[in-house]
Amino acid sequence: MIQHRMGKGALSAERIARALNAATCRLLRGGIVQLDDVGGAIAFSKTTNKHTLEYSNEDEIAMDFKRLQETFGSNIDNVYIKQEVFNQILKKI
Repeated sequence: MIQHRMGKGALSAERIARALNAATCRLLRGGIVQLDDVGGAIAFSKTTNKHTLEYSNEDEIAMDFKRLQETFGSNIDNVYIKQEVFNQILKKI
């Protein structure tokens, strides 16, 4: 369903699962939801030489998670938000 929602440039199921598994969410005192920064895998860049892989300066998991957020209109990370606002975002998805 997520791939269908992403459209033509959809990520693979494995990359979607890896990005979502890296996402963490904690409920703090006072009804505050903490969404931590997501990341942890260096991306490879495309090269003209098919036999060589080059590392990129970007984080593949972070880029994938950002694309997932953009797909569902919830571009928030590494923030503290009220639980009511968080629930509204979940209902939109």
